Amino acid sequence: YILINADAFTRNWYQEKMNIDMPPAGGYPNDPVDEYREHFGLSGRPGKKSNDLATFVEARLGKPSHLLEGDRLKQFLKQSGKVLRFYAVWDDRGGLYGDRRPYVVHYYLEGDTVEINEV
Repeated sequence: YILINADAFTRNWYQEKMNIDMPPAGGYPNDPVDEYREHFGLSGRPGKKSNDLATFVEARLGKPSHLLEGDRLKQFLKQSGKVLRFYAVWDDRGGLYGDRRPYVVHYYLEGDTVEINEV
């Protein structure tokens, strides 16, 4: 890890107690994921998380279900049967009795669900 900045209290403490002048604030190191998102115009922010309790209470109070979480039926019908398949490996050979285990990961577009199968 690297330190890139410190607050005023920390800087003063280091100066007074340790007699160390901290360097000026530096920038964050480049992150390949951020560069990828910027290149393709992705926001990098995940979608709004749903609160199950709030959804339940709103439904019990009579809020129509199609207003609770967007149009899930439309997504289901449009993406029905479409599955993204990924092949993954869990390499735990560095640990005691570790093993290399292959997996197949399915992402179902119709319901935004994930299935992980050990091969």
